[in-house]
Amino acid sequence: MPMKKIARHYACHFCHHKVIICHACDRGNLYCGTRCSQLARRASRRAADQKYQNNQKGKLKHAARQKRYRLRHKKIVTDHGSKAPPTHDLLLPIIDKTSGPTENKTMTSDNRCHFCGSVMNKWAVDDGKHE
Repeated sequence: MPMKKIARHYACHFCHHKVIICHACDRGNLYCGTRCSQLARRASRRAADQKYQNNQKGKLKHAARQKRYRLRHKKIVTDHGSKAPPTHDLLLPIIDKTSGPTENKTMTSDNRCHFCGSVMNKWAVDDGKHE
């Protein structure tokens, strides 16, 4: 009798899509793929940076860094400024509203691992509902 592949269900902590992951691929994953994990990491870093710059030490370091930057880029400008952009443009910018924030795979009716694609036995999938 062939051994059943065991899997786990979870919701991605970033985009909340339902994910099935087989035992072989499972490393305690929280996200559905690299895109969601990178976006979550970026958001976490942004929040940590904001928190740091809101305390006194962070404010002082930021001010010193900005001062060094301004000294490095100090220029004496004697020429005229740029021309104003034309106000009579005929074409409007194209905004793509169809692309979503992640590249998630869509779930199929059969139980497949979201990462390697192997088929899971429908009775071997742990949905987290234990009685």
